[in-house]
Amino acid sequence: MNLKYFLILTLTAALLVLPGSCASKPEEDQAPPPPAPAAVEPPSSPAPTPPVSSPPPVPAPPELDAAGYLARGNDFAQQGDYPKAVDDYTSALALDPDFPAAYINRGAAWTAQGEYDRAIGDYNEALKLDPDSPAAYYNRGIAAFYQENYDQVLADNNQAIALDSSYAKAYINRGNEQARRENYEEALADYNRALELASGDSYAYFNRGLAQARLENYREAAADYSRALDPSSGEGEIQPDPAAVYYNRGLSYHRLGSLDEAIADYTQAIALDPENPFAYNNRGAAYSEQGDYEQAVRDYRQALEIDPDYATAQANLRLAQEAASEAAPD
Repeated sequence: MNLKYFLILTLTAALLVLPGSCASKPEEDQAPPPPAPAAVEPPSSPAPTPPVSSPPPVPAPPELDAAGYLARGNDFAQQGDYPKAVDDYTSALALDPDFPAAYINRGAAWTAQGEYDRAIGDYNEALKLDPDSPAAYYNRGIAAFYQENYDQVLADNNQAIALDSSYAKAYINRGNEQARRENYEEALADYNRALELASGDSYAYFNRGLAQARLENYREAAADYSRALDPSSGEGEIQPDPAAVYYNRGLSYHRLGSLDEAIADYTQAIALDPENPFAYNNRGAAYSEQGDYEQAVRDYRQALEIDPDYATAQANLRLAQEAASEAAPD
């Protein structure tokens, strides 16, 4: 499963007034999920990749101790082999039942496999052993997110930050939850703090751009999306989907009236994700605003070819066809 922290945030799209009293509607933000569960240091965290099936684990040599099982489990997790990782973390706990890192990392492996109840059980055990573990709270918040227990998400990230005020990923996830609640000012404050702590995190820039756009700070949003696309902004474990970044930057340019830039970004988003009907619809709306109704009609038709029930594109197609007919010479 994908462990990104996608927040599908929707707004009623504003009408864009076109020549001939026509109006087309662009669709709103397509946002990206929480960062992958964090392992206790020094172990590294599991990569956000789908679990893979594997044969029964080969028994470890008898000299492998609990720390050795933990280290090998981390290697399996980084490879995306979460069942083997779970086996090794379980072996570590059999040798040392008071090993909070093994509970936390096994919880992360359970989360990667969609076993959220098991994950939360392991994080709870870790917190019994180490009540001051920010990683356990942070990871439990991720599992709670997938269970749609949003109050727990907020509480756990609050506690992680209270225990470690430099925990950048916890600020990002708390910001994501505030954004989901449409508390965009609070989300923005958390993303700002995360970027103070991890200035090269492209995922934080992307999510801050989404919050800026929700606050109608489109110029600032476009700047954040540009930073998210900057190759030097790649310190975070999670990288935003470039197609989503181009789409959202195009939407901000669109709101600013920078139609050429918007069209260029929608075009790039389409090149990266040709099955996105919203990008075609929005590019069609930009072309309509420029009076290029023929190209707009082509884009709306392409959007409807991908999604025949896409009502916004249906309405926009009719408007563009009417405008093209009115603009045609007699």
